[in-house]
This record gives sequence, C-alpha cells and structure tokens, in this order.
Amino acid sequence: MKKITELLLIATLFLINSCITRQVKKDPSYQETFRGYFISQRDNDIVFIGKKYHYIFKDNAGQIAEFTKPEWKGKLKISNIQLRVNEGNNVYGNVTLEFIKLEKNLSWQEDLMLKGQEFIKNNRNIYSKQISLKGIRYEPAIGFNNKFKEYFSRDYESKIFYDVGAFGKVKKATLTPVAYASDGLLILVGGVWIPLIIIALTDENTPEKFMRKIKGQ
Repeated sequence: MKKITELLLIATLFLINSCITRQVKKDPSYQETFRGYFISQRDNDIVFIGKKYHYIFKDNAGQIAEFTKPEWKGKLKISNIQLRVNEGNNVYGNVTLEFIKLEKNLSWQEDLMLKGQEFIKNNRNIYSKQISLKGIRYEPAIGFNNKFKEYFSRDYESKIFYDVGAFGKVKKATLTPVAYASDGLLILVGGVWIPLIIIALTDENTPEKFMRKIKGQ
C-alpha cells in the first residue's frame, strides 16, 4: 500500500511539473503595446501605459525627470524598451533614449548636453543613452484603454519576457492606481492624488498637444 501511495505521489508530481514546464515554454513572453509615458508633477513616479498592463517605476535618481526639462523638449525619443517580469509582477529592465538630430552637425550646446548626460554615439552616428528602471506591473481598470487610445497617434510595440522560478507561476497583477480625474487628467491614486503629465520624449507628441486634446481645444 505504501509503495502504491509513493508511486501515485511521484506520478502526480511528474504531471504537475510537466504542465508547468509546458506553460513556461509556451508563454515565456508576451507582446505589449505602449501608448504613453508619464511622470508625476510632484513625485518621482514614471508611468508606462500599455494595452495589457500599466508599469509604474520609481525615478529616484531623476534619470528620466532630467529629460523633461525645456532644453530637451522635442529632442529625444524612446527607441527601445527591454523589460522583464518576475512571479510577483516586479518589472525591471532598460529603456533606451535616442537623441533626435535635426541638423547635420550638432551645435556646441547640444554637444555639451549630450556629454553631460553620458550619451554614446554608435557607428550610425546616433547618440543614445540606456536607463535602468525597476517597478511594478498593474492590471488596467476596465474601460481605461477605451478612453486612453484616442490621445496618441502612434503605439510602440515591445516583447516583455517573464523571469519565473522553477514552477513558472506568475501572481495575478493588482489593479492599477492610475485613473482619470473629473477634468480628464490622469491621476495616481494612493492617499494623495497626483496629476501626471506626458513626458516630452517623442517628436510626435508634446505636453501642449496632449493637454489641448484632452481639454477639447
């Protein structure tokens, strides 16, 4: 009887392990579509809005906040997003910022700015900088994307990879603290409601255009 019980236990564990292994192999990543990148006005939260999830990072060192200053306006874009998610929906990875060179040659002011922020020039004469981020992945509220989609003309596609342990199980993400205020602005809920503004990191969308759009101007 004892041997039969042991055999049944081994068989059960084998089946469970096989199912988990198949699931991890089947879905080690997912495709995300990013629709906007936001920073809080009075805090250090960076919010990436995706179709499937919201990603909230802490910019404690001010790495991204630095590039919302007027002198960088319209001169940067996000050229690459590389993120990984673990079992607890902790998300981490790198974001690459690329300098938009409007003129053939850099001005001395631009050259000074890029050197000061440690941008690197590649063999295609493109200046870029990689920034590391850590944060949490959240589930969007029902209907959030239906309101949000009209604000942006271009989406950014990226593959997000899972970093799971031996069992390959990811905990369900909690509901996002990002919501809409009555005036149409995005807010970050958590005791204090913080208005968020769009980061000026693309050549297509600016804070002014965004604000005029949501206010119907």
